[in-house]
Amino acid sequence: MTTTKLQTSLREATKLVKDRAPSMVAERILPEILDNVTDWTGEIIRKMTTLGALDKQAAELSYDIIRDGLLREVCRQVNDVMLTEADARITKLFEKK
Repeated sequence: MTTTKLQTSLREATKLVKDRAPSMVAERILPEILDNVTDWTGEIIRKMTTLGALDKQAAELSYDIIRDGLLREVCRQVNDVMLTEADARITKLFEKK
């Protein structure tokens, strides 16, 4: 592939991501992730032994802490995967043939 064709393809890919990614993530990807986080938050909170059945404030705050922690961990792991994959692509790009 010529340099011009490569640059054109890269610009097109960048534009498509810029134009389409926000709505795809907002409408399709994020709702699924948040739904899963909600499920796992409930799973974790049910394992708590210190929550009283009538202590609504403690339950709500505990839920928020767990949910926030899961979301932070999702972001951390997604970032790690992205960086690892980018490193592999860059390494492959500059390999001597």
